[in-house]
Amino acid sequence: MPLNTVLSSGDREEIIVGDEAEPRREWLHKHLGYVASSRARAKIQGWFARREKEKNIEDGKKLLVEELSHLGVERFEFSDLVNRIGYDSPNEMFYALAVGDLGTFEVVEQAADLVQLGVADHQLDLDIQTQENKAVIDGLGDLSYMMSDCCQPVPGDLIVGVINDAGLVLVHRNDCFQALKADVSGRQMNLDWQESVEVTFPVNIEVIAYDRFGLLHDITRILMHEHTNVQSMTSFVDKASNRVSIKMVIEVAQLNKLLQTLEKTIHLPNVLSARRTMS
Repeated sequence: MPLNTVLSSGDREEIIVGDEAEPRREWLHKHLGYVASSRARAKIQGWFARREKEKNIEDGKKLLVEELSHLGVERFEFSDLVNRIGYDSPNEMFYALAVGDLGTFEVVEQAADLVQLGVADHQLDLDIQTQENKAVIDGLGDLSYMMSDCCQPVPGDLIVGVINDAGLVLVHRNDCFQALKADVSGRQMNLDWQESVEVTFPVNIEVIAYDRFGLLHDITRILMHEHTNVQSMTSFVDKASNRVSIKMVIEVAQLNKLLQTLEKTIHLPNVLSARRTMS
């Protein structure tokens, strides 16, 4: 059972501790759900703070480089990022990351504003934010629509659609006389308002792993848990090395959702890397 599994009241679990067990830095990542209480978080931060400073600086830099690498950023100038976040030097920033005083995702978000990626316009930018559309109609499928002039429906009204001879859907209030007449001829369709829409963008990702039974199932289970839609997926197995490359196009609305999906994937057994690609 994964360590970030949410337990219910009454659950009983056996905890096996190794001889040289030590906490892992990803336990401090809030979006991964490992630590629930501030007391537990403080104890983990304290453990890392007691380590040698040079080791913490090294680990903090490695952590940030890996996070940026997941997003396809291979080279980055840290001096601009340090000034933006408010630290005096890159080493101070790396140390703060290592001991948990500074959140990894917070730094990655700031880095996103400084990075310009040569990707197509339809690809997800690093600084993508949740977007909302004005009220739209749910239940139309691919049909075009327009608001009827007779009853002028507005968001919040109960609405129905009437299909005209040209295949255009006219949106009416459900108590409109014109809509009631159309119901007799069987041209009426049920509609509803969708007040806000989270806009998603296609993102190319690649997972490299040693092939094993159930690998694809485990990856798709993570995507289902994160409510991430997959537009396409291809895989290639190198029999000589037993390595598999799985390339996917997934729909993502926010940067933290992409990071969360990649981090959970890379911690699966046999997975060597999970990262965003440019094509």
